[in-house]
Amino acid sequence: MRVCTIDLSSLSNVESIGDHFMTNCSRVSSIILSSASNIKSLGKYFISGCSNLTTIDLSSLSNVESIGHNFLSSCSSLININLSSLSKVQFIGKNFMSECSSLTVLDFTPLTNISYISGEFLYRCSSVKHIYFSPILRVKSIGHGFMSECLELITVDLTLLENIEIIGNGFLSGCISLNDIDFSPLTNLKSIGNYFMSQCSRLTYIDLTPLINLQSVGREFMSRNNEQLIIKCYENQKKMISIHNNIPSKHFQILYGNKNKNNNTNTTKKNFIEMNESPLPILEKNREGTRRLRNNLVRTQRKIYHRKHTKKHNKKHTKKNKMY
Repeated sequence: MRVCTIDLSSLSNVESIGDHFMTNCSRVSSIILSSASNIKSLGKYFISGCSNLTTIDLSSLSNVESIGHNFLSSCSSLININLSSLSKVQFIGKNFMSECSSLTVLDFTPLTNISYISGEFLYRCSSVKHIYFSPILRVKSIGHGFMSECLELITVDLTLLENIEIIGNGFLSGCISLNDIDFSPLTNLKSIGNYFMSQCSRLTYIDLTPLINLQSVGREFMSRNNEQLIIKCYENQKKMISIHNNIPSKHFQILYGNKNKNNNTNTTKKNFIEMNESPLPILEKNREGTRRLRNNLVRTQRKIYHRKHTKKHNKKHTKKNKMY
């Protein structure tokens, strides 16, 4: 099969590209867009399904503000892409670069103006190991299937997604190589959808305590994961998770007390009690101590009673002896 390069530098006056532009062009290996600087929007399936495409120059797309669904999706031979020109993009459609199975590193730091991330973002990019995000401060919601089934993904840095409030279904699900994740930046997160990080079989520990504003958790939370998984959370977070999920208590490390929005702790104790199961051992100790105090008190009362009655008895006998 003959592969070829396509030069689209003649698109210098085009401001918008419609749907299905160069879809399923399986013989194309390289595309040049050097003079497309006036383009402001890209329609659905832009250069999608080009299975032999290895390189594409996007440097001229500096004025693009909107990208439709399935942008560069299923370009399985694409090994490198430079997104630095897309700094004005505000909207990204579904299946953004999904199933680009040869990509290993992605840098999204130039995309600082994005206000919404649609579903199946980077879905099934099975070779991606590292992803770098910019401070996406305007994004408050992430669609379903976010980076799910990225089989080689090792770590994800969420420090720049601090304003996220809603996470859709299937967040990072099926990322079987993921071994560490830090949720401390997501203090504004309120809702987690179904299948949150399910089938992340290498994860052995996660800390949910930074999610102080969390209000709801969907079904299949952390399902089909490592048998050694430990979930560190507050007592109210465990109750929230347990509404739709049946996770054994051995997987929880509970901090007894609830954290509120002001980062204060509502608890009757001065310090948190941290343990893997429940506070029963401590309660048992308290009960035993109460029993001992009660028994000591009863003994003391009996001694006092016995002394009083002994004195009375002795007085009666001394009176009788005097009479006789």
